[in-house]
Amino acid sequence: MHSVPQTSTASGLRGYWFVFNEHGHSFAHWAAPITGKEEVYLDGRLVSESRKFSLSSTHSIPTDQGLYSLNLRSLSVISSAVECTLSRNNVPLARSVAKYESNLPLAARLATIATTAGTIYAQYKLLLSPLVTGAALIAIGVTVISAAVRRGRYTIGPVPLPAEAEA
Repeated sequence: MHSVPQTSTASGLRGYWFVFNEHGHSFAHWAAPITGKEEVYLDGRLVSESRKFSLSSTHSIPTDQGLYSLNLRSLSVISSAVECTLSRNNVPLARSVAKYESNLPLAARLATIATTAGTIYAQYKLLLSPLVTGAALIAIGVTVISAAVRRGRYTIGPVPLPAEAEA
């Protein structure tokens, strides 16, 4: 259980907090992409939790004003973009997106993907031991993550709903 922040925040280590204030209630959805843990809060009280690795999840929250839901879905695994939508009776009320903005050059990102794919391919073609392959993938991951952490940041903020975008 966490202390619920007043506003939405995002961090690679501390997870994503999506906070919505609607109809006199505060809805908060916390997700930790590393562990797959999710918690949903209504007015600061934990009302739902789960642990799963999935590209989307939905938590339902019944209130006197109707059935609210918080839907979390991955928009991009590469950029860690995640969208959270608050709905009431299946009508979207608010939406926010969190994403990692990297200043790492495109060539470096593509080289990382190619190196990782090459390492996995070599493991199958050259029959490298899983231990050697795992060590190589960890080394690649640590190198990329350390470079990306120094050169990027997480952002989070509201995005217009489709009806708002047309207006």
